[in-house]
Amino acid sequence: PPELAGRIFEPFFTTKDPGKGTGLGLSVCRMLAGRAGGALTCLPGGEGGHFVLEIPAGAGTKASDGLESPDVPGNADSPEKPADLGKKGLTS
Repeated sequence: PPELAGRIFEPFFTTKDPGKGTGLGLSVCRMLAGRAGGALTCLPGGEGGHFVLEIPAGAGTKASDGLESPDVPGNADSPEKPADLGKKGLTS
């Protein structure tokens, strides 16, 4: 509804029933867009949500910067299965 448009990007704001949402989705998306030099806006009118996400070309860093797998058990490169990690924790 138009009367809620000013609040939809507030953290923890939701129109869903209790226990059905955190109200963080739109605020986190807007924050991430802003960090990349872009914006997330809501278009007025119509039913449902209509949003525009703008990210400048070349925004951010190289794809490999900061995206290396951490050296922790259970990452995608680990030969151990998540279930095996749980067993270790219970028996150690």
